[in-house]
Amino acid sequence: MNKIVDIGTWQLAAAYLLLAFPFAIMLWYRIPMIGQTLTSLVRMTVQLILVGLYLQVIFRLNILWLNALWLVVMVTVADVSIIRSCSLRLGRIALPLFIALAAGTTVPLLLFTGLILRRANLLDAQYAIPIGGMILGNCLRADIVGIRTFYESIRSTEKAFLQSLAQGASLHEAIRPYLRKAVQAALAPTVATMAT
Repeated sequence: MNKIVDIGTWQLAAAYLLLAFPFAIMLWYRIPMIGQTLTSLVRMTVQLILVGLYLQVIFRLNILWLNALWLVVMVTVADVSIIRSCSLRLGRIALPLFIALAAGTTVPLLLFTGLILRRANLLDAQYAIPIGGMILGNCLRADIVGIRTFYESIRSTEKAFLQSLAQGASLHEAIRPYLRKAVQAALAPTVATMAT
């Protein structure tokens, strides 16, 4: 059986040295993102510490409802993050996006833990939370790209979109080209990753 490798404080701190490269590029090209990046770095560090402490408890207890609740929290955080990244109103898209993220995470997660790993407890914390996080991370990236592409495409050709509606096209017919473009943009990174 493999032993779990404990990463010490100094080894973890050494990993932060990798950030010298992107910061050097930002300074060299005078990209005005250093403050935003530092803020994100601090937030990420605090969040990872808190999540790490909480996950120790969840992994130790491994209670079905608590694991499911944590997955719901993960989906909710991803939901809000996508909406903020796309500069959309929370009230209009939050629920449909939450349902899509929950389904898009739950179905592959349960198939993976049930069929591939053959776990009796499909929401075993040791497997469900890390795998669910990876699936959700991929969904998050694809959703941000797809939603941004969809709305930016409509905004950039708003007259053509409105003209299509004025000529009698249904809303579904009018948005179909924008939807196709958004889905293609959302899937392109995943397909490229698979091919590589």
